[in-house]
Amino acid sequence: MKLPLVSVIVPSYNHETYILECLKSIHEQTHERLELIFIDDNSTDRTFDFAKALLGTAFSKRFENIVLRRNPKNSGAHISLNVGLDLAEGDYVAIINSDDRFRPRRIERLLNAVSESGSEFAFTAVDTFSESRSKAGSDASEATPAFPESLILLRVRQLLNIARDPTLGYSLLRQNVAISTGNFFFSRRLANDIGGFQPLKYCHDWDFILQALVRTQPVFVDEVLYDYRLHPTNSFRSLQHLAQVETEVVLRRFFRAILMGPAPNPKCPSPQRDMGNFEAFVAKAYYSKFWAKEGGNPLEGERVTASSAAKPTGTLSGFRILSEALKGAQQVV
Repeated sequence: MKLPLVSVIVPSYNHETYILECLKSIHEQTHERLELIFIDDNSTDRTFDFAKALLGTAFSKRFENIVLRRNPKNSGAHISLNVGLDLAEGDYVAIINSDDRFRPRRIERLLNAVSESGSEFAFTAVDTFSESRSKAGSDASEATPAFPESLILLRVRQLLNIARDPTLGYSLLRQNVAISTGNFFFSRRLANDIGGFQPLKYCHDWDFILQALVRTQPVFVDEVLYDYRLHPTNSFRSLQHLAQVETEVVLRRFFRAILMGPAPNPKCPSPQRDMGNFEAFVAKAYYSKFWAKEGGNPLEGERVTASSAAKPTGTLSGFRILSEALKGAQQVV
């Protein structure tokens, strides 16, 4: 039986210092059939040049197909990812941030996980590293102002956050416990059904995985197979001001999806299939106002007044919400 082809999408931007290490980690995967799709978001440094030079050597023979593209202008990670998805020919898609690293057996393990479970989405445990840790050859590190303890202990936090909720679906609804798009592995069919990544700067990853949750039960592989690099220019540092705004967009899109009827994934958190846990979770997570805005019935124990509950929004676009909220955010800034 022929092994499935996996398309590895590398969205890159200004990572000339890290890109060769990233590409090498893909090259060293134990799974044989790989397609490499490199999408540079108009880097102002030599990231694209370095990648192009490497992929012009015998290094490229390891891959069944290579696509090298450069966006005409800097457009954001979601654009690069969607360009990559449009170009992908694999049965499955893996993503890696251009400053991170795969562990050698990552894709092999993930393929086994989806094959055994029947799921179309999987992710793994994540560990962090930085220049000082790499050079020291150790995974140990001390917290600093640049890398607070909350980031250094990312793996511990990931495991605790998954363990605290009744199901993995609720953990994902609380936050993106997959950590990053770089930790995503999914079928191309699923990506097509979702419609790709939405134009969100900070939460496009969380939105995608929640839309996946509606359709399939994600699988968590409790093994560190992804290394997340910490450095002063990580994108989450510059985009955190958008988190609150985009959180509303993401949650309302998810609630809208489950209000349309029973989710294809029977384990997806919803009032239709798990009323008790769902009500308690939404209330404790302070999501009730978003639930009400999408026309959800007031939850037991919640008092939603006429002034605090919006009318049902029907097909209201989440991006109109985002646009309106961004105006307010710009005024604050």
